[in-house]
Amino acid sequence: MKALILAAGRGSDLNPLTQVKPKHLLPVLNKPIIIRLIEEVAKIGIREVGIVVHYKKDLIESTVGTRVDMGVEITYIDQKNTNGTAVAVYEARDFIEDSPVLVLHGDITADAERIHKVVKVFEEEQCPVVLGVEQSPNEADLQTQPQIVFDKDMRLRKSSRIPIYTSKFVVNSGIYILTPDVLKYLPKTRPTIRGKRELIKTLELVSLDNPVRVVIDSGEWWYNLNYPWDLLDANRYFLKYLKTCVKGRVERGVVMEGEVVIMENSVIESGTTVIGPVYIGRDVTIGANTVIGPYTVICDGVKIGPLSYVSGSLLMYKCTVNSHCSIFDTILGEEVYLESGVMIPATSITGDTIKVVVNDRIVDSRREHLGAIIADGVKIGANSSVSPGAVIEPKAIIPMCSRISGIFRKR
Repeated sequence: MKALILAAGRGSDLNPLTQVKPKHLLPVLNKPIIIRLIEEVAKIGIREVGIVVHYKKDLIESTVGTRVDMGVEITYIDQKNTNGTAVAVYEARDFIEDSPVLVLHGDITADAERIHKVVKVFEEEQCPVVLGVEQSPNEADLQTQPQIVFDKDMRLRKSSRIPIYTSKFVVNSGIYILTPDVLKYLPKTRPTIRGKRELIKTLELVSLDNPVRVVIDSGEWWYNLNYPWDLLDANRYFLKYLKTCVKGRVERGVVMEGEVVIMENSVIESGTTVIGPVYIGRDVTIGANTVIGPYTVICDGVKIGPLSYVSGSLLMYKCTVNSHCSIFDTILGEEVYLESGVMIPATSITGDTIKVVVNDRIVDSRREHLGAIIADGVKIGANSSVSPGAVIEPKAIIPMCSRISGIFRKR
């Protein structure tokens, strides 16, 4: 069996984070999500992996490379016509050849256990198609994923009049097993109302001739990166399973509670408190008397000055946070620079859920706690404040003592 990872899209609803990199390279616990997928695929014994690319394909190829270190061989397929997932699979037909193929959306947090569950059903039942689905109590998932309809025999059905045999909302998890026979249905797939030829619609065509087996799982582990705050949730999921591992230097007087990982060449200076779960990457410096709160991920090369407070946040590669800053439930892109005294709260003074400008439309995050979404290369001057849900686009420079809300673009 081969694996095919679909990574051609940009992820425009993840703006501003995807203005400089595709969503598949956003980090989950300091590692690009697509590399995590390749690692999980390798764990179940698959050795040939195709990656369908388009948006900033050179960046994906240079980041992922050949992955011989994982024992897999990578083939890149350029999706010149980015008109949906059915098109992506069809353009990979020469890679698939006559082999069954595990197809994965490149922006999901799938692990080896869940992937293998789908593979096992395929091997035992010899269905031409097996589709992984997730059940979620969150109706908001249906905003970005169509509800999957199946019957009591766990077979996919096209008509929405067929009852769904679960009390929860069921959505496509982005995990499929396809036999080569399915390829002939791909060109027949009609566009959805969004104008895209989607693989799930191909499977509805297949289901008219052959059974399409549905494998249902709990949605707790599954995060599809649709909006920036989904990246915070994905990191929180992996943080829950951390086990304390300290490879860096922790000075006398540091207090650590809960599960904390500190990687090589990192220094935690005296008087700092770290409340896990927290992940701290390599070559990180955290200044004296700082507090790092739970569910924080600090990627490689980050510098945090003394007397700062960071909690529930993701700080990407080589961020700099100077002294006396307070950052809550926020995403800082790569090489963001905060001067001293920058404040980023995460709670609206009205108590409402946080609204975010996404592609020039206002989206309700449905979260009561959400800080800012700050893209790569932003510089924020001293003693500035950034409102909950604010969006700052790449390389913007914000003068000292500014008050930022809504969306801030580079000038």
